[in-house]
Amino acid sequence: MKQKVLLVSNSAWNINNFRRDLMHQLKQADYSIAVACPDIHTLNEDVKSLGDAFYETGHFSYRRRDILNSLLVFWRLTKALCTFKPNIVLSYTIKPNILIGLLSYFFDFRFYPVITGLGTSFTQQGYLPKSVKNLYKLSFKRAIQVVFQNKDDKNLFLFLGIVQANQCTLIPGSGVDSQHFCPKPADFPDPPVFLFVGRLIRSKGIMEFARASAAFLREKKAIFQVLGAEVDGHPDSLTPAELSELKGYGGLQLLGEHTDVRPFIESCTAVVLPSYREGLPKSILEAMSMAKPVLVSQVPGCSMVFEQQEKPGLIFSPKSVTALIEAMLHVSNTSPSALEQFGLNGRKLILDHFSQEVINRTFLQMLSSNHE
Repeated sequence: MKQKVLLVSNSAWNINNFRRDLMHQLKQADYSIAVACPDIHTLNEDVKSLGDAFYETGHFSYRRRDILNSLLVFWRLTKALCTFKPNIVLSYTIKPNILIGLLSYFFDFRFYPVITGLGTSFTQQGYLPKSVKNLYKLSFKRAIQVVFQNKDDKNLFLFLGIVQANQCTLIPGSGVDSQHFCPKPADFPDPPVFLFVGRLIRSKGIMEFARASAAFLREKKAIFQVLGAEVDGHPDSLTPAELSELKGYGGLQLLGEHTDVRPFIESCTAVVLPSYREGLPKSILEAMSMAKPVLVSQVPGCSMVFEQQEKPGLIFSPKSVTALIEAMLHVSNTSPSALEQFGLNGRKLILDHFSQEVINRTFLQMLSSNHE
């Protein structure tokens, strides 16, 4: 009998962009697949062709005290579990992990929560509030394996007693399609182009990027681009004053959201992410796959790509406009051949450690090794 896998996420976008290749691999391994997420009507055709069932959860509220929303989503997830009867549940992001973990006490399935980042509960406070810690601990008690994308998050959860050592699996990210994100002949524009890719929320470091761009342009020529959408209703959303400040920087090109980021990565000098904390940032891995230098803050999830001897770019202190300016000045003064070497180092790291083939093979091995 086929093993049945339910994938649960807080957005259809997450499924479309990060889980599709895993679904391909699961299908080829003869698993039956279902998806539970908000806005299932926006799932792309490829995802729909791979799934055997789809369940609308409604939106997961960002507000911690939105009890009615949590109860509604909890009820819809309960209906999905009753209907599909999965053997395995893979859940992604904080609220799906917690809600599925609570439901694991009432249903018989193998539970694999994936920690894609600690979210604003950590980045805003610098620690995990006791209520969040206790929810995690209760929810993960029945997890077969808890999948971490970086060792810092794993070590923190072990230190806090949320998980046991024998529950932890480290799988670095969701994998990058190294053929889709392939390098082109090296071309580094003059003046340099610095590209920020990410949601316009505070913890991505967008305001540091904007302020650094203004200061940089007082010394040298450069082009600064922001590729990403504004986010409403998120605890980390920019305030109206911050949005006004962001839009007031004349040297900053706000490009909005695009379904294909490759042309922008291809035409830039370096991709910049001054984040406060990450799981493992997909935008940086995609840039590395296209052999572009990356500039990232030295925080969990970002610094992981700098652990090898060959560096894919530069790393700088977080939340520091000055440190970011220095890193960008360094890039602007670096020879094209040295920039190309950064890119080649990044591409090799992707092929060796972060490609979809490597990541999804590890996921399937994990699921099959725990098959009862």
